[in-house]
Amino acid sequence: MLTTTHAIAGAAIASVIPNPAISLPLAFGGHFVLDKIPHLPGDDTKKKLVKRVYLVVLIDVFVALAGTLFLARTTSNNLIVWGALAGSIMDIDAIFYHGKFVDIFKTPLPKPLSRLHGGVQNETDSIWGIVIQLAIIALSVYLVLNYA
Repeated sequence: MLTTTHAIAGAAIASVIPNPAISLPLAFGGHFVLDKIPHLPGDDTKKKLVKRVYLVVLIDVFVALAGTLFLARTTSNNLIVWGALAGSIMDIDAIFYHGKFVDIFKTPLPKPLSRLHGGVQNETDSIWGIVIQLAIIALSVYLVLNYA
């Protein structure tokens, strides 16, 4: 699932539940739940993007960051930023764990947790894989704007 989806969903959890002791662990755990939902990219999509994977990851992380900062600024709720980070940290960790970006870094999270993250993936090449993510983002933005 895109980092953007996880970040905005984590922001929504932090908006709806303003207690960080509850919302941040829920945003983190919600990442695994979201990854069980069928989502892009599936194997065929990954093969098509192999030459552009760095660009796709950079754009995704940039959109996640920009979206999160926009929502935090619009609502004046800084907990949104922490919720987005908690919701997306597993994808950020995966970049380093799988050596797709910078080999000099080591994963900051325990490797068993990273392996669990890889094990819960439910990737598909179906158009529904992106439709579902867009729906999650839209619902999350709605929640942020109405509960923050």
